[in-house]
Amino acid sequence: MKLHVKILLSFLVSAISAVSGGLLVFNGFVNGNQYAAEFSRPENQTSWSISQETIRACTYSPVIFGSTLLLLAVMIFSIGWYFWMKETS
Repeated sequence: MKLHVKILLSFLVSAISAVSGGLLVFNGFVNGNQYAAEFSRPENQTSWSISQETIRACTYSPVIFGSTLLLLAVMIFSIGWYFWMKETS
């Protein structure tokens, strides 16, 4: 595979990682309470309580994973940019 194809592929992977990470962060902050309610609900129950730890886990787990994907996207983009600049000079 030629170098410029690898560089374009790295830009594509970084874009996909950035979009996925942003969606995970957004989804964690917006829908964390709903996920906690769905995961903690006992079967055939109409009334139950949700612990704060469950709400935090369902909120911050996607946020941490999404932030990691965003960081990965920045690193992959930086490496691709470096090799692209190295190739053009």
